[in-house]
Amino acid sequence: MAEATREARDLHDANTENWYNLTKDDEEFSTKRKIAKNGIFASNYGAGAKRVALTLNISIAEATEILNAVNSNLPLDELKAIFWQTLGVSRDIRPIRNGYTSYTSGVFYDVMGVRHFYPDILSRDRWRKQSAERESFNCLMQGGCASIFISLCTKLLTEVVAPRLGWIASTVHDEVIFYVPTIYAETALVGANRIFNELVLPTPQGGVNIRADFKIVNNWGEK
Repeated sequence: MAEATREARDLHDANTENWYNLTKDDEEFSTKRKIAKNGIFASNYGAGAKRVALTLNISIAEATEILNAVNSNLPLDELKAIFWQTLGVSRDIRPIRNGYTSYTSGVFYDVMGVRHFYPDILSRDRWRKQSAERESFNCLMQGGCASIFISLCTKLLTEVVAPRLGWIASTVHDEVIFYVPTIYAETALVGANRIFNELVLPTPQGGVNIRADFKIVNNWGEK
Protein backbone atom coordinates (compact mmCIF):
# COMPACT_ATOMS: atom_id res chain seq x y z
CA MET A 1 0.00 0.00 0.00
CA ALA A 2 2.87 2.38 0.73
CA GLU A 3 4.22 1.63 -2.74
CA ALA A 4 0.84 2.36 -4.31
CA THR A 5 0.60 5.60 -2.33
CA ARG A 6 4.00 6.81 -3.54
CA GLU A 7 2.96 5.96 -7.10
CA ALA A 8 -0.30 7.94 -6.65
CA ARG A 9 -2.36 4.86 -7.46
CA ASP A 10 -5.85 4.08 -6.19
CA LEU A 11 -5.21 2.11 -3.00
CA HIS A 12 -8.35 -0.01 -3.29
CA ASP A 13 -7.50 -0.92 -6.88
CA ALA A 14 -3.98 -1.87 -5.77
CA ASN A 15 -5.27 -4.00 -2.88
CA THR A 16 -7.75 -5.78 -5.14
CA GLU A 17 -5.03 -6.56 -7.66
CA ASN A 18 -2.60 -7.79 -5.02
CA TRP A 19 -5.00 -9.70 -2.78
CA TYR A 20 -7.07 -11.42 -5.44
CA ASN A 21 -4.58 -11.51 -8.34
CA LEU A 22 -7.02 -9.65 -10.60
CA THR A 23 -6.84 -6.83 -13.14
CA LYS A 24 -9.46 -4.21 -13.98
CA ASP A 25 -10.35 -6.23 -17.07
CA ASP A 26 -11.55 -9.16 -14.97
CA GLU A 27 -15.31 -9.46 -14.58
CA GLU A 28 -15.24 -9.85 -10.80
CA PHE A 29 -12.83 -6.95 -10.21
CA SER A 30 -15.51 -4.44 -9.13
CA THR A 31 -17.10 -6.94 -6.73
CA LYS A 32 -13.77 -7.81 -5.13
CA ARG A 33 -12.78 -4.14 -4.98
CA LYS A 34 -15.89 -3.38 -2.93
CA ILE A 35 -14.98 -6.21 -0.56
CA ALA A 36 -11.37 -5.03 -0.25
CA LYS A 37 -12.39 -1.40 0.32
CA ASN A 38 -15.12 -2.00 2.89
CA GLY A 39 -13.18 -4.77 4.56
CA ILE A 40 -10.08 -2.69 5.18
CA PHE A 41 -12.11 0.28 6.44
CA ALA A 42 -14.11 -1.96 8.76
CA SER A 43 -11.01 -3.64 10.14
CA ASN A 44 -9.14 -0.36 10.55
CA TYR A 45 -12.01 1.31 12.35
CA GLY A 46 -12.76 -1.63 14.61
CA ALA A 47 -16.06 -2.78 13.11
CA GLY A 48 -17.08 -6.39 13.66
CA ALA A 49 -18.83 -8.82 11.36
CA LYS A 50 -22.29 -7.65 12.43
CA ARG A 51 -21.56 -4.02 11.55
CA VAL A 52 -20.07 -4.99 8.18
CA ALA A 53 -23.10 -7.17 7.45
CA LEU A 54 -25.48 -4.29 8.19
CA THR A 55 -23.44 -1.80 6.16
CA LEU A 56 -23.14 -4.00 3.07
CA ASN A 57 -26.51 -5.73 3.51
CA ILE A 58 -24.92 -9.19 3.52
CA SER A 59 -24.94 -12.15 5.87
CA ILE A 60 -22.74 -12.27 8.97
CA ALA A 61 -20.97 -15.29 7.46
CA GLU A 62 -20.06 -13.26 4.36
CA ALA A 63 -18.98 -10.33 6.53
CA THR A 64 -16.75 -12.64 8.56
CA GLU A 65 -15.14 -13.87 5.34
CA ILE A 66 -14.42 -10.28 4.32
CA LEU A 67 -12.73 -9.46 7.62
CA ASN A 68 -10.76 -12.71 7.48
CA ALA A 69 -9.63 -11.86 3.94
CA VAL A 70 -8.34 -8.48 5.11
CA ASN A 71 -6.56 -9.91 8.13
CA SER A 72 -4.93 -12.63 6.04
CA ASN A 73 -3.52 -10.03 3.63
CA LEU A 74 -2.59 -7.31 6.11
CA PRO A 75 -1.09 -7.75 9.59
CA LEU A 76 -3.71 -5.46 11.14
CA ASP A 77 -4.37 -7.61 14.20
CA GLU A 78 -0.64 -7.74 14.90
CA LEU A 79 -0.30 -3.98 14.39
CA LYS A 80 -3.24 -3.28 16.69
CA ALA A 81 -1.79 -5.47 19.43
CA ILE A 82 1.58 -3.70 19.23
CA PHE A 83 -0.05 -0.27 19.19
CA TRP A 84 -2.35 -0.95 22.15
CA GLN A 85 0.49 -2.47 24.16
CA THR A 86 2.62 0.62 23.50
CA LEU A 87 -0.31 2.88 24.37
CA GLY A 88 -0.61 1.21 27.76
CA VAL A 89 3.04 1.83 28.69
CA SER A 90 3.77 4.69 31.10
CA ARG A 91 5.69 7.56 29.49
CA ASP A 92 8.17 10.00 30.96
CA ILE A 93 5.81 12.96 30.59
CA ARG A 94 4.07 15.45 32.83
CA PRO A 95 1.02 13.58 34.20
CA ILE A 96 -2.26 14.31 32.42
CA ARG A 97 -5.15 15.08 34.75
CA ASN A 98 -8.46 13.43 33.86
CA GLY A 99 -11.14 13.72 36.53
CA TYR A 100 -9.56 12.78 39.85
CA THR A 101 -6.79 10.71 38.29
CA SER A 102 -3.45 11.62 36.72
CA TYR A 103 -2.09 9.53 33.85
CA THR A 104 1.24 8.99 32.14
CA SER A 105 -0.11 6.21 29.91
CA GLY A 106 -2.78 6.10 27.21
CA VAL A 107 -0.83 8.69 25.22
CA PHE A 108 0.49 8.68 21.67
CA TYR A 109 1.73 11.29 19.20
CA ASP A 110 0.58 11.28 15.60
CA VAL A 111 2.69 11.81 12.49
CA MET A 112 2.63 15.60 13.01
CA GLY A 113 3.56 15.36 16.69
CA VAL A 114 0.06 16.10 18.00
CA ARG A 115 -0.71 14.36 21.30
CA HIS A 116 -3.78 12.11 21.68
CA PHE A 117 -4.99 10.72 24.98
CA TYR A 118 -7.00 7.54 25.68
CA PRO A 119 -6.95 6.85 29.43
CA ASP A 120 -9.46 3.98 29.18
CA ILE A 121 -6.93 1.81 27.35
CA LEU A 122 -6.11 0.26 30.76
CA SER A 123 -9.67 0.29 32.08
CA ARG A 124 -10.93 -2.80 33.88
CA ASP A 125 -14.32 -2.16 32.30
CA ARG A 126 -14.39 -4.35 29.18
CA TRP A 127 -16.59 -2.02 27.12
CA ARG A 128 -14.66 1.14 27.96
CA LYS A 129 -11.39 -0.60 27.16
CA GLN A 130 -12.69 -1.90 23.81
CA SER A 131 -14.04 1.54 22.95
CA ALA A 132 -10.65 3.11 23.71
CA GLU A 133 -8.94 0.48 21.56
CA ARG A 134 -11.19 1.13 18.56
CA GLU A 135 -11.06 4.90 18.86
CA SER A 136 -7.30 5.10 19.41
CA PHE A 137 -6.41 2.91 16.42
CA ASN A 138 -8.82 4.92 14.28
CA CYS A 139 -7.25 8.14 15.56
CA LEU A 140 -3.79 6.86 14.68
CA MET A 141 -4.90 7.13 11.04
CA GLN A 142 -7.69 9.70 10.83
CA GLY A 143 -6.28 11.84 13.62
CA GLY A 144 -2.95 11.92 11.82
CA CYS A 145 -4.67 12.88 8.56
CA ALA A 146 -6.58 15.63 10.36
CA SER A 147 -3.35 16.97 11.87
CA ILE A 148 -1.73 17.07 8.43
CA PHE A 149 -4.73 18.86 6.95
CA ILE A 150 -4.94 21.40 9.80
CA SER A 151 -1.23 22.15 9.51
CA LEU A 152 -1.44 22.67 5.74
CA CYS A 153 -4.60 24.80 5.96
CA THR A 154 -2.99 26.99 8.62
CA LYS A 155 0.03 27.52 6.41
CA LEU A 156 -2.23 28.16 3.42
CA LEU A 157 -4.16 30.82 5.35
CA THR A 158 -1.14 32.66 6.74
CA GLU A 159 1.12 32.50 3.67
CA VAL A 160 -1.29 32.63 0.72
CA VAL A 161 -4.88 33.51 1.54
CA ALA A 162 -4.71 36.25 4.20
CA PRO A 163 -1.89 38.25 2.51
CA ARG A 164 -4.10 38.38 -0.61
CA LEU A 165 -7.11 39.73 1.31
CA GLY A 166 -8.92 36.40 1.14
CA TRP A 167 -10.44 33.87 3.51
CA ILE A 168 -10.95 30.13 3.79
CA ALA A 169 -14.65 29.46 3.24
CA SER A 170 -14.93 25.73 3.81
CA THR A 171 -13.11 22.49 4.48
CA VAL A 172 -14.82 19.17 3.72
CA HIS A 173 -12.91 15.93 4.28
CA ASP A 174 -9.84 16.45 2.06
CA GLU A 175 -11.10 19.58 0.27
CA VAL A 176 -10.46 23.22 1.12
CA ILE A 177 -12.21 26.15 -0.56
CA PHE A 178 -10.90 29.69 -0.26
CA TYR A 179 -11.71 33.08 -1.77
CA VAL A 180 -9.28 35.75 -2.97
CA PRO A 181 -9.83 38.77 -5.22
CA THR A 182 -9.58 37.85 -8.92
CA ILE A 183 -6.37 39.83 -9.41
CA TYR A 184 -4.61 37.49 -6.94
CA ALA A 185 -6.14 34.22 -8.16
CA GLU A 186 -3.23 33.00 -10.30
CA THR A 187 -0.52 33.63 -7.71
CA ALA A 188 -2.74 32.16 -4.99
CA LEU A 189 -3.18 29.01 -7.09
CA VAL A 190 0.59 28.59 -7.43
CA GLY A 191 1.12 29.19 -3.72
CA ALA A 192 -1.61 26.76 -2.63
CA ASN A 193 -0.31 23.95 -4.83
CA ARG A 194 3.24 24.58 -3.61
CA ILE A 195 2.32 24.40 0.07
CA PHE A 196 0.22 21.26 -0.19
CA ASN A 197 2.61 19.37 -2.47
CA GLU A 198 5.93 20.15 -0.81
CA LEU A 199 5.19 18.22 2.40
CA VAL A 200 6.85 14.81 2.56
CA LEU A 201 6.25 12.58 5.57
CA PRO A 202 9.48 10.76 6.51
CA THR A 203 9.30 6.96 6.59
CA PRO A 204 11.92 4.18 6.56
CA GLN A 205 10.71 3.31 3.04
CA GLY A 206 11.68 6.70 1.68
CA GLY A 207 8.87 9.08 2.51
CA VAL A 208 5.23 9.61 1.60
CA ASN A 209 4.31 12.63 -0.50
CA ILE A 210 1.18 14.65 0.10
CA ARG A 211 -0.56 15.39 -3.20
CA ALA A 212 -3.13 18.10 -3.92
CA ASP A 213 -4.48 19.86 -6.98
CA PHE A 214 -6.07 23.29 -6.56
CA LYS A 215 -7.98 25.00 -9.35
CA ILE A 216 -9.68 28.34 -9.95
CA VAL A 217 -13.48 28.25 -10.22
CA ASN A 218 -16.20 30.89 -10.47
CA ASN A 219 -18.73 29.04 -8.32
CA TRP A 220 -18.95 25.99 -6.07
CA GLY A 221 -20.64 23.96 -8.78
CA GLU A 222 -17.42 24.00 -10.81
CA LYS A 223 -15.26 22.50 -8.10
